[in-house]
Formats: sequence, structure tokens, C-alpha cells
Amino acid sequence: MALFFGTVGANSVVTAIHIEDRELRCAGVGGGSNVPLGLVSLTENLMMVLMGIWMLARAALR
Repeated sequence: MALFFGTVGANSVVTAIHIEDRELRCAGVGGGSNVPLGLVSLTENLMMVLMGIWMLARAALR
């Protein structure tokens, strides 16, 4: 599940930021912050992908 959701999320962020040239603003503070939400979201999703790969590899080695 982590691998699936991480991959879908990372693909969405890359599409929004690099292909469609959108700016993602942090909704938690009303969009008035300069938090690089695209980078934060991409990092989070890539960590989920790595976690999913790690869990699959660990299960395969048992």
C-alpha cells in the first residue's frame, strides 16, 4: 500500500510542479507561507516508496 500510494503521490507532485508549472501553497496557514510544499510533498512520497520497497524486500527474504 505504501509503495502504491507513494508512487501515485510522487507522480502527482512531479506532474503538478514540473510539467504543469503550478505553485503549491501550504493550506495549513492559509496559503500565506513560503514553504516549498512541492519539495516537502515529493520527499514524503519518495520516502513512502522507499518504505514500500524495503517492506517488500524484507518479506521476500524471509
